[in-house]
Amino acid sequence: MAHRLVETKDLTLPITAIRRAELYADIDGQRRLLQADAATDRHLRAALKIIAGNVSASSVTAYLPWICSYWQLAMARQAALDDQALFRGWIQALVTGKYALKKSSIHLAVSAINALCAVTKKKPPKDDSETKAWLRGVYFREKRPVEQAAPILAEDLRELVSQARARDDLRGLRDAALLLVGWHCALRRSEVCRLAVGDIKKAPRSKHYLVTVRDSKTDKNHAGQTVPLYRTADPALDPIAALDEWLSESGITSGSIFRSIGRFGNVSATPLVPRSIAHILDQYVMPKSGISAHSLRSGFITESGMQGKSLPDIMVTSRHGSMEVARSYLRKVDVVGQGVGPLV
Repeated sequence: MAHRLVETKDLTLPITAIRRAELYADIDGQRRLLQADAATDRHLRAALKIIAGNVSASSVTAYLPWICSYWQLAMARQAALDDQALFRGWIQALVTGKYALKKSSIHLAVSAINALCAVTKKKPPKDDSETKAWLRGVYFREKRPVEQAAPILAEDLRELVSQARARDDLRGLRDAALLLVGWHCALRRSEVCRLAVGDIKKAPRSKHYLVTVRDSKTDKNHAGQTVPLYRTADPALDPIAALDEWLSESGITSGSIFRSIGRFGNVSATPLVPRSIAHILDQYVMPKSGISAHSLRSGFITESGMQGKSLPDIMVTSRHGSMEVARSYLRKVDVVGQGVGPLV
């Protein structure tokens, strides 16, 4: 296999030279990532089945194109999956040129191949010290700032819910309930779409509810994660009242809570899909720029930090697997207020 040497700041490593034509094809005038077909490759299909048992459904969906791309390349080159030079060449090809990946996509691609190597009994990139050092250089050279969704804070939420209710139709009721439940439970967009009537129960001896979040990104055992859903003193922002009203008016008694609505106002049996959340937000006038579907989750966490809630308490709802990741939402909340204050 042809290799070339690539000089980095700290080390010189072999890296497979990969042409972009080995990774991409132009299909109907659009650039497409070449991918192995899991339907016809039984070994790839078996690996994906094992991965699906180890990570959440949303992670499988996110990993799939990168796993199939790397598998396609390895089979075409007749190389082992743990060929570190091949892996470095694959990443190098993905981060150079006009369509270079962003840092978040690089992380996702690396995580996907780590998962693939783990289930195929190969040495994953994360266990190779030289590859880890090389990747740090790749991340460092990626100059573009990480784009973070602007948080929807409490006052932003109030404005959006007010717009939804002003529609005075089923879509408005659904959107108000979706915004409030998604925000108060710090749900990811895929979790909002998977929420079912049976996942919401009244808490014992309480006016509040308990919500079971299924197939979460951090729920490795697929056991479901339970989060509280509180009634609020402000009726305009009460998620339980909004949810009850939506279910009552829509006639939904079982199955998916948040569903598509036809052009004539008929509620479908089909649940919303994750990309629908962004489309729903696009129907309203945003209170600030940079808002995306993730803004509901980031907004709850940020607002909780602004109101002085502790990180462990916030993580009961956010369900982050790492305190460091959860803390990243709070770093810019109130730097002055969180400092030691003037000493002299």
